[in-house]
Amino acid sequence: MAYLSKLAVAMTQSDIDRLLNKAWAANTRRGITGALVMERGMFFQILEGTEAEVRSLFKLISSDSRHREIQLLMERPANERFFDDWAMAVCRPEGSKLKNGFSAIEEAAASPNPREAAAKPIDDFMHVLREHLLHGESTTV
Repeated sequence: MAYLSKLAVAMTQSDIDRLLNKAWAANTRRGITGALVMERGMFFQILEGTEAEVRSLFKLISSDSRHREIQLLMERPANERFFDDWAMAVCRPEGSKLKNGFSAIEEAAASPNPREAAAKPIDDFMHVLREHLLHGESTTV
């Protein structure tokens, strides 16, 4: 599952760090893995795990007042996890490949049919993001 949302309230870096640490602990308990990308007040997150756990977590995220304009962009079963080494890898898109990938997802989200338009950009971004993470260019909480 992948979604894009906007931050609804102002948060300090300390607030974000506390949120991420709580989310990492919850994801670990639930057996959820994935990655979170933060850019310009937006979150793009990929969640992996059992269908029930991922849906349950997305329901919590959707009702969290810190998020607004939440768009579910991808929901599909996967044969294997793409981010299985990370309960929650966190990064900001630095470097042209990540910035371009994030921009492509934003553009797709603004299209008339965001799920269809976002499929390829998300797949492409997942590969670039995984390479980025494998080279230790992230914060893993």
